[in-house]
Amino acid sequence: MASGILGIGITGLNAAMGAVRTTQHNIANANTPGFHRQQVQLSANPPTYTGAGFFGNGVAVATVTRIYSQFLDNELMRSQGQQARYEVYSAYAGQIDRVLGDKDSGLGSALSSFFGAVQEVANDPTSMAAREAMLAAGRNLAGRMNNLGRSLEDIQAGINGEVVAVADQANATLRRIADLGERIAMMQAMGGNPPNDLLDQREQLTAELNQLIDVTVLRGGDGSYNLYLGGGQPLLIGNMPNLLGVADDPYDARLKSLSLGVGGAAVSLDTRLVSGGRLGGLLALRENVLLPTMQELGRLAVGLADRFNDQHDNGVDLIGTAGGDFFSSATTLILQPMPHVTNTGSATITTTLSNSNQLTGSDYLLTYDGTNFTLTRLRDGATATGGLAAVTTIGGQPQGFSLSGSGTPAAGDRWLIRLTADAAGNFAMVLGDPGKIAAAAPGGAPGDNSNALALAALQTTPLLSNGAATFAGHYAQLVARTASYASEADIGQRAYDALSRQALEAQQSLSGVNLDEEAANLIRYQQAYQAAARAMQVASTLLDELLAIGR
Repeated sequence: MASGILGIGITGLNAAMGAVRTTQHNIANANTPGFHRQQVQLSANPPTYTGAGFFGNGVAVATVTRIYSQFLDNELMRSQGQQARYEVYSAYAGQIDRVLGDKDSGLGSALSSFFGAVQEVANDPTSMAAREAMLAAGRNLAGRMNNLGRSLEDIQAGINGEVVAVADQANATLRRIADLGERIAMMQAMGGNPPNDLLDQREQLTAELNQLIDVTVLRGGDGSYNLYLGGGQPLLIGNMPNLLGVADDPYDARLKSLSLGVGGAAVSLDTRLVSGGRLGGLLALRENVLLPTMQELGRLAVGLADRFNDQHDNGVDLIGTAGGDFFSSATTLILQPMPHVTNTGSATITTTLSNSNQLTGSDYLLTYDGTNFTLTRLRDGATATGGLAAVTTIGGQPQGFSLSGSGTPAAGDRWLIRLTADAAGNFAMVLGDPGKIAAAAPGGAPGDNSNALALAALQTTPLLSNGAATFAGHYAQLVARTASYASEADIGQRAYDALSRQALEAQQSLSGVNLDEEAANLIRYQQAYQAAARAMQVASTLLDELLAIGR
């Protein structure tokens, strides 16, 4: 009997010690990211049968569990992934908005000053001072246009660099998750009980990965832990990671595109398949804001150069010589079609500007099926099929450019047409002699200002978007559009900040460490330990009494 009593006491000591140890572990990790508080699970030992009935044999520590809700953790991970997406989206969208909207760097005031200077030449066409002022205003306008174009190119380069850095960070995190998975599987095979701290570390790393690129976790009934991209592509299967790759875009080497290494092959990732995390925010910002902004700003540069040069060519300068180009030739500002790196034919496609008023600002995809070409306007998916000369009219509407080709295309060849993306950065004023400003109409008398008036009238004439916008109106629409995106991103960031806080509070209310509660548990388990020790002391005294009787 004495040994049974002592054994029960020992089990009580062990149980209380395990509970104290677990409580101390919780307190020590109160501020550890991703830690879920743990709890000792106790169970009564099987009883011993005697003639008087079943007598208990104390307590056993069944296992140590973590207080965990998969639903709450998934909600927190989802909110934090979108929060990371909107943080980077908002930062870059705000930067683009500030570049375009700033009165000192934007085009609004420069356009106004330039056409004001043109009007001054119209008021006094023989004044060299007015002509010099017009050239200075033109140089300022071209400089502003260049600065905006180059600022957007710098932002594009910054996004490229961050895409590379974030992909590298995601791969490093993915490797650590895979390593942890192997250790978890090994430890579970040894003891059968879950290694709680390693599970916490793996899920914390998964949450960090989700803030870089959106992931979905699928847990198998056999304990497997698999990760997939939001679009369904496998990132981690059976502790075998499929790493992200970053390469030059197959059309435009100045852009970076993502791929996924699956089965030893690099599978290209459509940007639409990466919707969350920092990578999702970077790619969405580039596709939805940056590239369209570069296109629209370039469309303004091409339209201004095209129409102003045309009108300037119609006049004559102070000595009766026909006017030449005032700004860069609009044709030189057009970006030529970019072939896909997998094209096998020898065809070279050339773009020629036909009417800047008809340009849409959209990207186009030109494909060849072995018989016909198909031009797809990527903004809305509208298409035209036929020969090169025919496909630039979509839905009965000319697109403002024509296509020609040399060489022989192969079936499956394709080209990306991004007409005006570089125009702002290459825009320049080419006229340098104030005397060559063509203010007069051909054959006009000295002091004739008719062509200068026509040049000044371009300011208020709707010459873009099929006559729907003036130069200043187009720029104002562009600024409003980027401001709208920046505002939308700010709203999204604030919303997901709030959702992440709420999700964290809900998750921590269940799984977080409450120091007051743990302090109370310490006292409770300490008392249990003291009571078990006292019981063992009583058992020892009874045993001594029995031994004394025998003596």
